Amino acid sequence: DRPFLNYLAKFIKNEYDLKVGYYSGLNHLDYLDLNNFDYVKIGPYIEELGGLNNPNTNQILFEVNRLNKLFNTFEHSLTLILIFFDN
Repeated sequence: DRPFLNYLAKFIKNEYDLKVGYYSGLNHLDYLDLNNFDYVKIGPYIEELGGLNNPNTNQILFEVNRLNKLFNTFEHSLTLILIFFDN
């Protein structure tokens, strides 16, 4: 349930001042309010491509704060849909 996930992440981040990450083995993200997350990782583990420490990996890990700075044209909320296609 994505609305509850966003609510829960926001609650933990605001009430407990903790870093919140979202880990998904999918090749895409459903609609998330990235302001509620500090880190996001997407992509399934494929043994031949290795994990995040392998430069050939299909997985992506990013820090949302850096992404916000990159896309600072959004005024109130950075909401992003990332879609990755497999060949």
